[in-house]
Amino acid sequence: MEAITVWNESTKDLVEEGNRPWGADLALHSPYEGGLEVVYETENDDGEEWRKEFEVNVQGKIWMEEFRWGASLERRSEEFFMHKDVMTRNLSEEERTFLNPYKNRFLLIRNKGKLYIFDLETKKEYLMQKQSTFFKDFKQELKRLDLI
Repeated sequence: MEAITVWNESTKDLVEEGNRPWGADLALHSPYEGGLEVVYETENDDGEEWRKEFEVNVQGKIWMEEFRWGASLERRSEEFFMHKDVMTRNLSEEERTFLNPYKNRFLLIRNKGKLYIFDLETKKEYLMQKQSTFFKDFKQELKRLDLI
């Protein structure tokens, strides 16, 4: 089970590199129409390869960063993020679908280096006794806290 990283700053700096045959090594996904707002961007392009450095406004947003690597960028990994302000409001249906909470209510989050269970209904965080991302540990912790 992947933990969602809580982002405490209002912007995030990112770097995307790529080449013409294989494409970019970074893709941003979000549940918002039009994506995330880019605040600042610089780009170097020699015709064959490029490098983009940019800053994205993430205040109150949820997003996923998809990284690609390998000789032809055939391997992928994903990391989900949510801005700290998201934890104080109700999620839209699109945001819930994007994050896919357990029982449509519980998320495993990583905040300041520690794992927590976040209850979307009560807006409370519960520190995981066993700092593990295994689903069975997540479910055991929910039972221990008497949440399910």
